[in-house]
Amino acid sequence: MNATLKDYSRQQLAAQPIGAWTGMAFRLVVGALREQLAVEGLTQPHWWILNHAAGSPGRWNREELTERLVPRATPGPTSRASSTTSSPAAG
Repeated sequence: MNATLKDYSRQQLAAQPIGAWTGMAFRLVVGALREQLAVEGLTQPHWWILNHAAGSPGRWNREELTERLVPRATPGPTSRASSTTSSPAAG
């Protein structure tokens, strides 16, 4: 899939609300993290489970981990490439 990115003037970009920029920054950071986790064959939820289990061995059971981690689950891009196909000026 080849995405064509539209060019925006500096004035158009500067006029975007802060929410557009923070949303884009979030998607880029999460996308980059997910790319690096994928190198190890992990997803973000896999990492959360391993991180919690390693931080407190013997403390967590499946139900407690699920209750703790599900509210943090954030759908989003799986790669930085997919997150750059939308621009702040588009939405």
